[in-house]
Amino acid sequence: MKKYEGLFIFTQSMDDNALEEKLEKARGEMTRLGGTVLDTAKWGRQSFSRHMGKKDSGIYALITFELETAKVAVLSERFRLNEDIFRVQIVLAPRKVPEKAPSADQPA
Repeated sequence: MKKYEGLFIFTQSMDDNALEEKLEKARGEMTRLGGTVLDTAKWGRQSFSRHMGKKDSGIYALITFELETAKVAVLSERFRLNEDIFRVQIVLAPRKVPEKAPSADQPA
């Protein structure tokens, strides 16, 4: 399984409870396909740089998860059909590069 990040934009004005409910549905889709949710970060309401579909802002959230590569397209299609989600973008999560410790022959 590979590690992915899904950036979600929800357009409806909602409170924290409603947002958490929508995020729980999104995480449920990931686990139904055999994935594992690693982290969820709520970024809050942000304005769009230009109007999109007569909307001027959205509520952003980032979900980090692991899933088999073959199932990512199926997951994206399920989110595309979900009316609660305005936009979603799924990309490979960046790998963390370990910091190199200075070797004995290199000055610190």
